[in-house]
Amino acid sequence: MLWELEIIRFEKDHLFTDLQKKGFFKYFEHTHRCEPVEGGTLYFDEITYRSFFPEWVDETLTQYEFNRLFKVRQERMLGLLC
Repeated sequence: MLWELEIIRFEKDHLFTDLQKKGFFKYFEHTHRCEPVEGGTLYFDEITYRSFFPEWVDETLTQYEFNRLFKVRQERMLGLLC
């Protein structure tokens, strides 16, 4: 299955939001936000989603998997930046 996303919001040097058009979820919206701070930049992800599974699965297993994936991504980003 292909995952097709569309950028629906863009604020230069601050954020962008992508929305799933086709893919693995009933609904998936992801905002990537950067904020400058003294000595660097803070990076935030905000995800709103609904899978094809029951809600209890999203609240437990799907959320667990997102947390795991973002932890791996954070480690990779730190490796690239440090």
